[in-house]
Amino acid sequence: MVHKVKIAVGKSPFSLVLALFFSSAFFATGFRPETAGPDQIARHLLLSGAMFLLQFVAFYLFSASVRRHLAGERRNLDSEQVSGLLLWFFILYKEAIKTIVGVSLTLGWLAGLLFIAEHCREQFILVPALLGAALSALAFLPAFFFSSLLDHIRYPQKG
Repeated sequence: MVHKVKIAVGKSPFSLVLALFFSSAFFATGFRPETAGPDQIARHLLLSGAMFLLQFVAFYLFSASVRRHLAGERRNLDSEQVSGLLLWFFILYKEAIKTIVGVSLTLGWLAGLLFIAEHCREQFILVPALLGAALSALAFLPAFFFSSLLDHIRYPQKG
């Protein structure tokens, strides 16, 4: 397990640096040493550590997706007619759009689940569970189709 983590960090040190930067900023802005007791410091350290791990995973998955799509586009195109920087920006832009839309759909999905939980809390547990499953399937479809649509957009070729 530790070996896999070392390989992941070695492949993507930029993800590690970004996660360290943002989790350190979170820790520094939310920490008040003059009013904090030991339990608050420990809680804030725990939250910062959890934020670091989650951000590292998110940045690693984003950069792995960009690398994978970049390799696929380079394989499909002639190397003479492709500018590496323009191709990289094209892939980065597509992945950023997918990420933004995915986050928006995820927030809408969570809001829908909270709405179902709030309005169906007095009913039998099966009713909110089935409504939540239906909402999850309904929220998955546009996310999947949008991601597939963007994956089918290729770098423009001359000719």
